[in-house]
Order: sequence, then C-alpha cells, then structure tokens
Amino acid sequence: MLELIDVRKVYTTKAGDTVALKGVSIKFADKGLVFISGKSGCGKTTLLNTIGGLDKIDGGEIIVDGKKFSEFTPSDYDSYRNTMVGFVFQEYNLLNEYSIEKNINIADELQGRKTDVNELKGLLKKFEIEEYEKRKPNQLSGGQKQRVAIARALIKNPKIILADEPTGALDSATGIQVMDLLKELSKDKLVIVVSHEKSFAEKYADRIVRIVDGQVVEDVTLNDVDVKENVYDGEEEIFIKSGAKLNDSETKLLVNAVEEKKKIRLTDKITIRQRKKTEQIQEKENQEPVTFIKSRMKFKSVASLGMKSLVVKPFRLIITILLSVIAFAVFGVFDSVASYNGERALSKLLSGGEYGSVAVYNVYNTNNYKNAKLKMSQSHLNSLNRQTGYSFRGVYEIDDDESFRTNVNSEKRENFNNGHVPREISFSYYNAVEYYNHQINGIVEFGWGDIASDGVTIKGYNYKLLPNTSGGFTPSYPELAQAGQIQSIGISKYYAENLRYWSTKNNDKKYDGTTITNVEDLYGKKITINNTEYVISAIIDCGTVPEKYEPLKTVTPKNNTASNALSQDFTTYLNSSCNLCIFAPKGFVNNMREQNNRVVSYVGNYNETYYKVAIDNERDYVLPVFYDVNEFTNLNTIFFDDSSENGIEPTLKSDEALISYKNLSQFLYDVDINDAEVTRKINDYTLSIKNTLELEVPYDNIETTDVNEREVALSARRSAVNEAVKGIVQVLKERYEDFNYIKELTVNEREYGSNMMSAPLLSKKFKVVGVYFDINGDGLYVQKGEVDPIVLSSAGLQALKLNTNQGYYSRAISTVNSSTISANRLSAMMSNESGYKLVWFENGILEILDDNAEFIGQFVDLFLYIAMAMMVFSIFMLFNYISTSIVSKRQSIGVLRALGTGGKSIFLMFLLESLVISIISGLLASLVSYIACLFVNSYILEVMNLTIKFVLFGGRQIAIITASSLITGFLASLIPIIKIVKEKPVALIRKD
Repeated sequence: MLELIDVRKVYTTKAGDTVALKGVSIKFADKGLVFISGKSGCGKTTLLNTIGGLDKIDGGEIIVDGKKFSEFTPSDYDSYRNTMVGFVFQEYNLLNEYSIEKNINIADELQGRKTDVNELKGLLKKFEIEEYEKRKPNQLSGGQKQRVAIARALIKNPKIILADEPTGALDSATGIQVMDLLKELSKDKLVIVVSHEKSFAEKYADRIVRIVDGQVVEDVTLNDVDVKENVYDGEEEIFIKSGAKLNDSETKLLVNAVEEKKKIRLTDKITIRQRKKTEQIQEKENQEPVTFIKSRMKFKSVASLGMKSLVVKPFRLIITILLSVIAFAVFGVFDSVASYNGERALSKLLSGGEYGSVAVYNVYNTNNYKNAKLKMSQSHLNSLNRQTGYSFRGVYEIDDDESFRTNVNSEKRENFNNGHVPREISFSYYNAVEYYNHQINGIVEFGWGDIASDGVTIKGYNYKLLPNTSGGFTPSYPELAQAGQIQSIGISKYYAENLRYWSTKNNDKKYDGTTITNVEDLYGKKITINNTEYVISAIIDCGTVPEKYEPLKTVTPKNNTASNALSQDFTTYLNSSCNLCIFAPKGFVNNMREQNNRVVSYVGNYNETYYKVAIDNERDYVLPVFYDVNEFTNLNTIFFDDSSENGIEPTLKSDEALISYKNLSQFLYDVDINDAEVTRKINDYTLSIKNTLELEVPYDNIETTDVNEREVALSARRSAVNEAVKGIVQVLKERYEDFNYIKELTVNEREYGSNMMSAPLLSKKFKVVGVYFDINGDGLYVQKGEVDPIVLSSAGLQALKLNTNQGYYSRAISTVNSSTISANRLSAMMSNESGYKLVWFENGILEILDDNAEFIGQFVDLFLYIAMAMMVFSIFMLFNYISTSIVSKRQSIGVLRALGTGGKSIFLMFLLESLVISIISGLLASLVSYIACLFVNSYILEVMNLTIKFVLFGGRQIAIITASSLITGFLASLIPIIKIVKEKPVALIRKD
C-alpha cells in the first residue's frame, strides 16, 4: 500500500543546508505496527511527515495505493490526508475551540458524511471518554486527550495511522494504555509510530526501522516465539517457567541473574520476540485503488472558527475597528460633501419643509453664461402644478407696468410727518433692524372661491384671516371695489408687524392718527400706494415665523456681520411665501392696469424688462437700455416721424426700428459733411431740433393732467421736430441724388463681468425707419430711466433670441408638498442646465453655495486625501491584526490541514474574519458618518444659518463606506491568508 523509493529531504536555513533524509527506501504492508526509531534529529519525524503529506520531499518518490506524490497537486495532498491518514501527535493537537465530540466528528465532516451517533458513542466508550464529549480539551488529562486524538484518527476509517511520539507527554501507565490501543488497531491498519522508547518498540512493534543520520541502517521484523527451555535469560530480566525443575545450567543462569540484579519473572509460558531482517513485502493482487475524498468542511464550521478568532486579541481588535471606523467615517463625511448635488439638496430642502413654501420664477438658458428671465403664464402654472402636485399661484411684480407702479418701497423719505407716520411707508435700510427691513414686492390674487367654508382659511395654503378681537372693524377678504369706492386689500401678518414697528418709531406711536399697539389696530386703516389709497380689510396669517429669526428684531445690518447669514435665510423664508405680498381679489391687477392705461411688460436677458407698446393699434416691443447702439459716423440717413404722411408704414418689420425723437440730437450734433452750404443748412435744422428739445415746458415735465392741454403741448413739439426733419431731408435730397433713406445700426449684447469676456456677442443690424414721440399720449415709462429705448417689433426681438411667449406673472408661490416624488420633480425642474429652468426666488443660500463651489471643491479634495491616507493606515492595521490572528492560530490551522482541510476553507475562514471586522467597521462608520453629517448640517443651520442640507448622507455613502471597508478587509487579509495557506502543514503544527 505504501512505498518510499530513494526519498530525500533537505532543509535550507541561514546556517546552510541540512540533509534530513538520504535516499530512504521502504515498503510498508497494509497493516501492522511499524516503529521508526533512532536518536533525536536522525530524520524519523521528517520521514513520518513526508509519509503523511505534511511535508514535501526533495527527491525520490512516495507511492500510496498506486498514486505517486510527484503527481499530486496541493489539493491532492489535502484529499490524501483526508482519506488515507489519521494522525496521533505527541502534543495531541486538539482544537480548543471545539468540544470533544466536535473534535472527533470534524474528521467525518471533512469527508462529507454525517457522523454515525452509535459509532461515535462506541468510540467514546471504547476509549473510556464517553463522559467528556461536551467538554473542551483543556478540561481533560493528557491521556484522555491522546485517546480523543486516536478516536479522531479512527472515526474516518483511515488506511494509515501515523503516530509521532504518542506517549512522549504521558506517564508510563497511560503510555502503556495508548500503546495497547495502537497495537489493537494495527491488526487491521498500518500504524507507523515514531518513538525513542526502545522498550515499547521491542514489546509492541511488528517491525522496527532504525534510522541514523537520515538513512535506514536496520529494518527488522519481530515475531513472537515460544521457548521450550525452563529459563530464558533476557538483556534486562530473566524468565522462569513456574513449577519447572531446573537443571544445572538453568540454575547457573538464575544465579548469574541474581548477581547481575536482573529482574526475575515467573511465567507459565515463555514467549520471546524474535528479530530477523525484514523480507520483501509482497504486493496484493487485484487490490482496488482507493478514491481520494475531497475536503468538505461545512461553511458553518468555517465561519465558527473564523468568528472565534475574533476574541484572540480583543484589545487589538477594538483598536483596529476604532481606527477603521474613524478612517471610513471621515471618508464618508467628505464624500458626502464631495458628492453635493444641487438637485438632491433642493429636493431634501423642499421635502424637509424648512420654509413651508417655495417661490419660483422661470428662466431660459441661452448659453453657459446667461439666463433669460421669463414671466409665467397661467397655462404654465397649470402644467407645473400637474407635473409636481404643488399648488403654485402667480404673483404680479408690484413695481412693473403690468400692474401699477408703487412708491411704497421706492425711495428714502422722512419717516415722520407732523408727529404721524405717513400712510405711504418707505423703509430706510440704515435705520431698521433686520427683522423689519423687508418690503412688499408682489401682488397675489385670491377670490372667494379660494376661501374655505370657515370663511377664514385660504385653500391649499392654509393661510388664515386674522380675527379682530378688539372689535370695531370686521375683517373680510378683499373684493373688487365698486366705482367711487376705496379698494380694499389684504396684507400679511408679518407686514402688519412691520407697519406696527414703524409706527412705534414715533414718540406718540401714531399711524394715520391712531395709536398702533398690535397688528389688529391696522384693520380699517388706509395705506397709499402710487398716490392711490387702499383700505386694509384683511390681515392674513401666513404661518408663525420661526423663533430662530427672533434675534433679527434687535440686530441692525452694518452693525453685526454675524447676522448676515441669518438675515439672508430670513429673506429667503419671507420671499418663499406670501409674507411680502399684497393680497388682492381676483381681477384686481387687470382693473388697475385698465384704470392707469399701462402697457404690458415682459422680461428678457439679465432681468431687463421689455415693455410692449402700441403704435397705431399694432403691438410692438421696446428694446431695453441694457443694449448698446452704435452711433452714426456720418449723416447719410434721414429720420421720419411716426405719421404715415411720409410714406412710412408704422408697423415695423423684423429688421426695422424706431428711435425716440429726443435722441435725434445725439445723432445730429457735430455733423461733418464736405459741403459748406449743406453743412450750414443741416446745422441750422439741427439747432432748430435742439431748441425744440429744450423748450421751456419740456415733455418730461408736463405737469398738467388735462388731456387736451397735454396734447397741445405735445403737438407743438411734434410739429417743430417734423419741420426740422423735413428740412434736413430736403437739403440732403438736393445735395445727394443717391441719398439713402435708411440708416443701419448694430445692437450688441453688453458684456457682463470677466466671465463674459470670451462669450460670443449677439449682433443684429436694424434699419432706423422713423422716430416716435410718445405712446398713446401718455409717454413711455422706462424702468431705468437712462435713455429712451429703441422700438422693435416682436419679430425683431425674436431675432435677438428673446422669448416673447410669456405671461403676466413675475413668479409663483406654493406651499411645500411633503411628497418626496413631488419634491424630486420640482427640484429637477430647478436644476436643468439647458432650456427652461425654475429658479428659487431670492434664495441667497443657493447663490452662496454656487459662489463658493470652487473653494468647497478644494476643501473637499484636501480632506479626501486625508481620508484616503487614513484608509491606507486602516488597511495596515487590519493587515497587522489579521496577521496576528493567523499567527495565533497557526497550530490549529496546521491540525486542520493535517486532518485534510483544504486551503480554500482556511482562506475562507480568515477572510470571513476580516470581512466581519470590515462589516462592523463599515456599519459603525456609516452610523458615525451619518451622525457627523447631522452635526455638520446642524452647525451650518445653527451657526451659519444656511437652511439647506449641504452634507447629504445617503445610500451612496453607505455603499461607498461598505464597499471600501470590504475591499480594505479583503486587501488587508489577502497577503497573510495566501501566505498561511501556502505554508506546509508541518510548519504550521510546530509551535516555533
């Protein structure tokens, strides 16, 4: 069954090579007790290890059941030990992690079969350890441990039992018991024992192979032979048959034995062990080869051993996990910062309900540098509400011409007048605390259909009409006033607080002659807007202002820079709701527009306003003053007024424009023509126009409100300019036969800031075909008032990439929908990078984040590098821990390998250990990261007063931390595990 052919083994050390086996050739039968004897260091243990597959040979061949070791793979060695070999070691080599029962049936498990309970109990009883099956090895005596080891070797029914000094750690009595067991087993199996106990070898061995310096010097077979004589003189004792009559020679042997102080043993029968040279072992014919069984260690057992390894070095484990948690947590926090996503942050801000409501306006991205602001139509709002589930309602801008102009918030005025606060309020930024320094900036219309059945709640907004507990004026939601009546309006409770605050700035605390002690005292009071009186019939409670803004009631801007962020957040809070809006009835704005004959305005690039005007009942547009117009370089053009008598149609084409008659002077002064007469005549007419433009009663200062008087004054100016223009036309016609009646000019977009310097400019040529004097007899209001605008058609504006498909609302306000889906949809619309995009009105927080994006990126990069360094350190710590754990388990690993456990199971065992550490570290790091992010967001909110959750910890960070910890665990354990798996089992079993 087993044959060694010229087996050689050399150990290489720093001191040099040591030859352990020098061409050993031995054949073994399939049963019997074979002793390998010799002095220490002779190579007997090496021989046993090579036979057991615990160590590899350097030369020769070992053949087991017809299979050559030279053809074995590492897996084949494991399968060989698992199938053919049972080991009994001097140090027992039991697994302290397991009970006695588990130590025995682990051999069955490795063979993939379930332990027979009766067989196990029989073994326990046979070896007299049946009472100890649930105990751990450290609770047994040495002899009991060795019997457990023998039982473990036997339960898998091996062909070969290898015992290395099995009695070396036992007392003599126990040693005899163990040898008796091995002798009994050798009747059916090949038992090879390495021992220096000569007496045991002589007594129990069927064969003794003696080795000296790695070579077989003696190979003898021992047989029991009966002695016929009455006395047999052995080397250490003399045997005498009981009751035998001794002859003279036998008596003399006895006397000599007494003199030599030999033991005298009486026995009924004298049997001696006869030694003779071992003859050639004959091979059995037709012997079926054994099929090796691959190791099948259960995952549960692998995991159990791995988990038990965690408690080997508890303090080191805690430190390792702690450092890993810190590293991964830092990594998670800064990845949260690095992965800041505006859309996701907006969604969290919306669904979190920090503001309770949101205000948006619409822009159109024309390129990477600019957005065209667009007014919103009702159809747009309806679509927006359908898509998001919100309830947006349009807000009219309070100072544009689509509604009416107001002086409530315009210029700085005296705050007190004859001891009373005037009804026409104007805030002074430098005199007001932050809390009361906000001004009305919009009009929102609600009708009675929007009021709930309780008569006080606005549907969809949960705004409530504030009752008047003091009696007197009965609050009522505003309705359109009848002719001759004062229009009623509503204001927010917050704005009412503003009015109350400003009234207290006066010593006698009067407002319109009345002492204001609380906001309810404002009911029925009048307020003047744009020289029109309105009565406050409703004070609307838009929700309790959060307490965090209370400090702003005592903080003035310019005096406390620490309040800037809180002030900005408060501004965002107010503008996101209707707190700064006038509450008006349905149709209020249209009614005011009709009464004031105002024109409709639109919004274009850079928030400029385009006023839609009427020229001979045709709708045309006005280009804003933010565009630069090239001046004329010479006078080869003529100008016309807007009357049709000059043959010019008043309706403009896409490439035509009108300029204000007041702009003629800038084009006509200092005309340079190479004809003295022509120059003189043109200069005369130019002077005439100049004089006309400087009449004592100029157009802009006509104070009369009488329509007829205004028309007379305007007609006088129009006639004077027309006559001057006609004179210039006539002179030019006489001088130039090819006189061109058209002047081309170029309109360029103004560059805004250094980031626009490389942006392509939009250039479009327009033909000036006439001048305009006024619009509908009421003049044209220009918001900026710098110069009079140029009149273009809608087609002309579209040629400049300007959107004219707009509505009337400057923005829209809705209460926040707590639905995450709705918040995601709205935030997506607010995060578009091209095309139409919604913008959160007056939200300075988002602007702060955008402005500091580069700094934040650099800050994040720095700490990411720190986090990565800590991760590398964590890998080192985990590597060190796993390596230490493996070292502490070397002998157990060696025992498992000796039992036949495959390298994959050992690899998996320690990999599971490292992965468990990694999972624990990952989970704790995720928790710490989450708490840290909460702290950072809390700090940003409480200290920096930035409501948006800047550091968003979510599934991405958990995944990254978990993946990083698992990868770290895998990488940290990979090298030491591979190293331990590749080591020879014999090297692992050795304690040194």
